[in-house]
Amino acid sequence: MKDLVIKNGLVIDGTGARPFNQNLAVASGKIQYLDDACNISSAKTWDASGKVVCPGFIDIHSHSDFPIYVDGLAQSGIRQGLTTLVTGNCGHGPAPAPDSELTKVVTIGFNEDWDIGLDWKTFDQYLEALFRKGQSMNIAPLVPHGAIRLAAMGFDPREPTSSEMDVMKSLVKEAMSAGAIGVSTGLDFSPVLHANETELVDLAKIVSLHGGCYASHIRNRGDSFFDAVQEALNIGRYADLPIQLSHLAPRPYAQVDAFDNVLELISSERTRGQQVGIDTFPDPWGPAHLTDLLPPWVHEGPKDIVAQRLRDPQTISNCRDYIENPTNFLLRLGSFENFFLTHSKAHPELVEKTLEEASLTLGLDHTET
Repeated sequence: MKDLVIKNGLVIDGTGARPFNQNLAVASGKIQYLDDACNISSAKTWDASGKVVCPGFIDIHSHSDFPIYVDGLAQSGIRQGLTTLVTGNCGHGPAPAPDSELTKVVTIGFNEDWDIGLDWKTFDQYLEALFRKGQSMNIAPLVPHGAIRLAAMGFDPREPTSSEMDVMKSLVKEAMSAGAIGVSTGLDFSPVLHANETELVDLAKIVSLHGGCYASHIRNRGDSFFDAVQEALNIGRYADLPIQLSHLAPRPYAQVDAFDNVLELISSERTRGQQVGIDTFPDPWGPAHLTDLLPPWVHEGPKDIVAQRLRDPQTISNCRDYIENPTNFLLRLGSFENFFLTHSKAHPELVEKTLEEASLTLGLDHTET
């Protein structure tokens, strides 16, 4: 007696083999191929004529850490065929959270309107809360370096002291012991951008002891694309662990041959035996916070402190050169005509307008806007 028979489907088995027509059965959690499904007794039979039968998809780069806590049904993923979700990417995530207000700053998807807080301090407590809610998908969590660094030293733009480094190591060890699959970094974002290679290697060594991986939104995919990839490869080599290069694609202002050189570098490292994975994206644009267009020092810290800075007229003066002569990767990628406001409580009339249109509506220059 089989639990399930799926017949007449086009099977894509995930091995890279060409699709093939095959009946299959599921019994005690195991898949078996069948030559003929007609005479097999089963609790359920599905006719997959005209459909594809394949393994569930793995979303290797997700920022759903908090949304799946709010709603474990995760229908936006399930209905696209996802069965496994890798969370905690780019150094962003909700745990560990000894200071929940600080950790909210590095938690993509957190929304005050939901009136749901970060009801945990440790990574283990976060996972317990997550699975207590119930999840429709398998969760493979990375522990975010942003939350780790905030817990140890806040937004301080410096190297950690030895005691702060010990705190970070212990937090990584605890997260790995709780079930994290590795550590992630987002080296374009505060506070992770303040970390140097030595700090990251030391933390990655803890991850390596637990059989984990290092996943990185690298430091710069523009002017220093090659060097940024080299840094990630160094971390993998020195810490002796697999690495994942997140959304690996050169920015438009990178050197013309930068991507070819990067791919050659990765190929060379793989030949030497280093495990290097890559993911990338098909989209020319995506979402970000409006404050990501500002210098990091403006939006570092609790929200009340950030709001106080934004109200200070001196902040405008201090930001003017940064915005008018941008080094910020987002501002270099596009002008104010390329950025659209998608949400605003204070100015709902500006939603769906470009920042250029917002400037004209408000009668302000770009920096003031």
